Amino acid sequence: QVDAFCSAVAALKTGGIILADEVGLGKTIEAALVIKYVIQSGAKKILLTMPASLRKQWAVELEEKFGYDDKVVKIIDRHAINFNPIGVIDSYLLNPDRLSIVITSYDFSSKLMGEYPTVKWDFVVIDEAHNMRNIFHGTKRAKRLYDRTKGIPKILLTATPLQNRLTDLFGLASFIDGRIFGSEKAFKNQYE
Repeated sequence: QVDAFCSAVAALKTGGIILADEVGLGKTIEAALVIKYVIQSGAKKILLTMPASLRKQWAVELEEKFGYDDKVVKIIDRHAINFNPIGVIDSYLLNPDRLSIVITSYDFSSKLMGEYPTVKWDFVVIDEAHNMRNIFHGTKRAKRLYDRTKGIPKILLTATPLQNRLTDLFGLASFIDGRIFGSEKAFKNQYE
């Protein structure tokens, strides 16, 4: 975990990293260590996006192991936005000096970024990132998230970076930096 943390911190300067450890080896802890580092370096707005079923687990881990309570960490979804009568979400997101660690689902993350376009996100974590591998030929949610997170340092977490095709790696690496492998055609010519 220390090696992964050090590699991830070094990779932030070039766009981020894919952490592809086996299940149960601590990718969440590694990412949380990097979150702590970027916060200590001045980051204020951090977005964690994942399958909806993992949101609560992340919130609990961040509180129990790192001390980030519900004043800092919020699970935001359509329900939270719709039932926000006193503007709690707005003040949480729109105050540039307030530390905000937002946990949201894949489906809602790009919508949230679209609804709050003035929020300057400092760091993004994509958990179970293999679900986002088909950014150019797959789901629209993957392409929207790819477009909205361009230029933001990020960590992608996955136990299965390659599932059926080598182009899965091309898609994941493109989230970090679209120039790593060149064009998709060049990647296919060289590696397939």
